[in-house]
Order: sequence, then structure tokens, then C-alpha cells
Amino acid sequence: PMRLSQARRTLRSSADRPAGRIRSGDAARIDAFIVSGFSPQAVEFEPLDVVAKRMRVLAEQSGGLDITEWEEKGDRIRFAGLTRKGRVPLKGIIGLDGGKLLGFQIEPDRRVRGPDAPVWPAAVDTLDAAVAAIEAEIDWRARDGRFSGAVLVARRGEVILDQAWGLARRGPDLPNTPDTLFHTASTTKMLTAAAIGQLIDRGELSLDTSVADAVPGLASAPGARDATIRDLLGHRVSYGDFLGLPTYQALEREDLRATDLLPLIADRAPKAAPPDRISYSNANYLVLAAAIEAATGDSYYDYVRDHILQPTGMADTDFGTPEVRPTRAAIGWIKDYDAHPLGDGEWQANDGRLPYHGGPAGGTWMSARDMGRFLQALTQGRLVEPATLAAMMKDSRTGARTFRHGLGFMLNEANGRGYFGHDGGGGNAGVSTAAFTSLDGEWSVVVLSNYSSGGDDLGKTIIDFFLTALPPE
Repeated sequence: PMRLSQARRTLRSSADRPAGRIRSGDAARIDAFIVSGFSPQAVEFEPLDVVAKRMRVLAEQSGGLDITEWEEKGDRIRFAGLTRKGRVPLKGIIGLDGGKLLGFQIEPDRRVRGPDAPVWPAAVDTLDAAVAAIEAEIDWRARDGRFSGAVLVARRGEVILDQAWGLARRGPDLPNTPDTLFHTASTTKMLTAAAIGQLIDRGELSLDTSVADAVPGLASAPGARDATIRDLLGHRVSYGDFLGLPTYQALEREDLRATDLLPLIADRAPKAAPPDRISYSNANYLVLAAAIEAATGDSYYDYVRDHILQPTGMADTDFGTPEVRPTRAAIGWIKDYDAHPLGDGEWQANDGRLPYHGGPAGGTWMSARDMGRFLQALTQGRLVEPATLAAMMKDSRTGARTFRHGLGFMLNEANGRGYFGHDGGGGNAGVSTAAFTSLDGEWSVVVLSNYSSGGDDLGKTIIDFFLTALPPE
């Protein structure tokens, strides 16, 4: 079994060796470790018998793990290594509670590139060479099972790459195309942020309007007087989640208004994030949608259709229905990493993993071309006044990885040049997305994937590449 203190000692006392080692054990030892090594709170995330089963499968298939990376940060440990059987690269996260485990995730480490991978980052000096390098990289990722989806790249509004890879459906196989609709996960939050920006432009809301004043249904709710539109957009406070609640799933229907769902979170007091940090919250965007409905009298869905989708020509965007994916939508493809932790299992549809009905927090179905239209309209000031958008970018806090979170948008830079947008998906949901545009409007990159990983990473990889490899036009 994995003993954290033992692994730490091994690594810290082995400066002359490149790796520590976590060894596998038999079922009895693993069961004993589950009892002694896991926090009592672990059962809130996963039954311990399920955890034990996963560990036994992992131990048998991997033969143990030789650790090559180990990073402790707060209550999380990130690690990577090679299996003793087959030398398969894996990476994972361990969650801690008072020195004991809350849980762990292990998956194939896609950072490791095979011998057939193209050289990356490529050295280029022309636009044509840069596009060819990106195509070669995506071709390889698709062949290697790392990517399936659609990619669009535009420069100053001119599309220079518009292609798709992989399969939307299997048996019979149907390839993804540039017209395929993809589940956009949390990338949808940008639509909600843009709608709020429009209401700020019209003077119907401000960033400092309190939740109590913006949402009549929460006027007397705990903490609503102290939380603001700014706090909700930027995850400065958190109302938690609502998408996984059985009560939400029972209520979900096509004609639902965001205001109808407020009882799900009305008894919650928004919790403040730590200083200069965020507490990411889907329910924040449910409250923002209710503010849009209160300010306009329209449902969230009608407002977004009339004021964002139609003016920008986004005809290939669909909120969908609770029952089924839209006709041209890609199925999300996942693997059972519990039964096949080394990633060698069969592809399965992601039925039941995510709601089919999109909403203010995520899940709108969209083509890459439509997402490109949205980014272009945003940077050209056709949706939100430039001053308002700039204010939403200026107020930022540290988020995940290298990103900061502004108000409704994620922020980053490459080669000293800033860009913004959003990504979404991840976990093992069969969705990973990214949509970014440079602050100067020169580059826009959209990656929509029907795999659990690859889309968010690829989106950042592409825009970093163009901002770094080519000088500003």
C-alpha cells in the first residue's frame, strides 16, 4: 500500500537517486492500510470498499509505482511515476485530512511524449509553418488517443485553422466535423458573464450591486447583503454547487428559469474565499442568471438567445434538453479507470456524467465556429463595452495552475502578452474545452473535445505557441 510518510522519507533521503518507490501489497495489507491510513471523512467522497477495490486492481496491474515527482502543497500531493510492470507513466493526486488520506486519483501521464511525437514546441518563423506545426501536433495527439474534437484558430478575425479529429459517435463510426456540437462545460460561464456585462453597460446592475438587491428571491437569505455581483463573477465567494443535487435533477426541465432553482441554495450563506484566492462555484452562476432574469423579466435562456447568440450569428449553439443530446452533438468518450487504471480499457459513452441541458454555469452545446464568433464579438466590443470588459479583467485573483481569475474570465499571458477566456470539463466526464483570445484581439483559439482531457491543455498550448512563436502583426 501507499504509505505517505514512508514515501516522503524515501524521496527526501535519496538526493542521489532519481526516484523513490511506492510498492504494491497483497489484498490483506491494502485492506489494513485503508483502515489505518484513511480519514473518517473519506467516506463522504467514496465508499472505502470501493477505494480498496481500486487499490487492489491498481496494485495487480501496475506491480507498484516508481515515483519520479512528488509535490506537497497544502492538503494535496501531486505525484508521477512509472509502473513496475510495463513502465507505464502515471500521474495522480492525493487528498489529505490531518495527515491521512481523503482519496486519490491516478491516470496515465499524458505529459510523457512517445518516440513518434513531433518536436514541440516547434521552431517556426512564418504563419504557414506555425499552422503546419499545430496540425502535426494535433494529428499525433489524435493518433495517440490523446485528443478528439474540433479546433479553430483565427488571427485578427480571419480563420486560419478550422478542422476536426476523432469520432463523434461509435458503432457505426461518425467523425467529428467543424459543424459538430460539443458540450462546452464551464466555458459556458463566459455567456453568463457577457450578459451581466451588458446589464452593467445599461446601468441595470453594477459590479458592486449586492445579491440581496439584484435577486429578490434571495433578499432575506443569509449573507446576501454582503455578497456582490463582483464576488459571484470572480468566485470571491462561493455558493457551492447545485448540478449534482438529486433535487436539481428532479426539477430539471427545458423551460426552467434560474429563479425557479434558487430554493436549492437559498439557505446557504456564501463563503468567502481566502485572500487573493478563489472558491470556484457553479451555484454562483445560477445566482447571476437569476439576477439577469430579475433585471430583464426574460428567462436566462431567452435573454442569452436574443442578446448574445442572435446578434453574433451563433446559429450552432443549443442549450439542449434534459432528456437527450442535440442531433449533431458529439458523444463524450470516457474510460473506466477504476477497472483499467493504466488507460487500456475500452471507450464508453459518458451517459449520465453531465446534464444534457446547458445553463448559466455550463453545458451549452456549441460548435467551435460559434465559440470563435463569440470571442470575436467580445474582443470587438460588439457584446460588452470595452471599458466594462477591461474592468472585469483588471480585478483578478489567483486560480488554478498558472491562471488568474478575473470577473467571469480566466487570465494568463505568454511572452509578456495577455490573453483571456475560459476552459472547462476534466475529471472523467468525457468533456474538455478551452476558448481563449489575446487581449489585443490578434489571436483567438477554440478547442472543444469529447475526451475528458486534452482540450483544455491543447487550447493553452496553441495560444501560448502563437503568442510566443510569432511577433505581433
